[in-house]
Parts: sequence; structure tokens; C-alpha cells
Amino acid sequence: MLDDLRNASLLERIQRSRPRKYVLGPRAYEWLNLTGERPRDLEMSEKTFEGLLLDELERRGEDGLTNRQIREWSRYDRRQTSRILAELVQRGVIAWSGKRGRGARYWHPRRAPAGQKSAPVQSM
Repeated sequence: MLDDLRNASLLERIQRSRPRKYVLGPRAYEWLNLTGERPRDLEMSEKTFEGLLLDELERRGEDGLTNRQIREWSRYDRRQTSRILAELVQRGVIAWSGKRGRGARYWHPRRAPAGQKSAPVQSM
């Protein structure tokens, strides 16, 4: 049944290993009239991801996002997401809670609650 849904572009598989993960495909978003809300394409560049992440963090305000929420939204795996987030924190693009693991949260620097860490922006 899942293969039939994938062939009809109603589902996309985003993780090949166990457990397999699926997201709605392009046709499902069109059918549900949610075309403007479709997550990024799998081939999105990290620069585009950075811009979209900043927009989403700005929208979320003081709630911020966890690594897991960012992975679900972006379709990057845990390793890729952690690497990109660490780089963005180091560059001062985003703020983070300073915690590791599930306790970590990320914010737009202007929306971070008081006391959250943001590395100073390094001059190039």
C-alpha cells in the first residue's frame, strides 16, 4: 500500500533505514490545498535552509525549536542537523539553550529568552 501511495506522489520516503519514515508527497499537499506549506525539497542547499530556518525561528518567537523539530521540518538527518546548527551557533546566526541532547532549543537571536547563548559574530 505504501508503494502505491509513493507511486501516486501522495507519500515520499525520507528515511530508508529502519524505521522507515514518510512525509506527504507533492500531490497530497496540492489535494489538501497546502502547497505553500510544503516542507523543503530534499536537494535544498544549506544556505536556503539557513534562511528558512531563521524565518521559522522568528515566527516561533520565544518557543524556539528543538533539534528534532528542525529535523522533521527540514528532512536533514540528526548528524547533518547537528552540524549545521553548531555552525550557525558558532557564527552567531542563531541562539541556543547551551544544553545538549533533547534539552537543547534554538532561537532567532532577537527572540531568544534572556540568558540564552549566542556566540559572537566573527568578522570575516
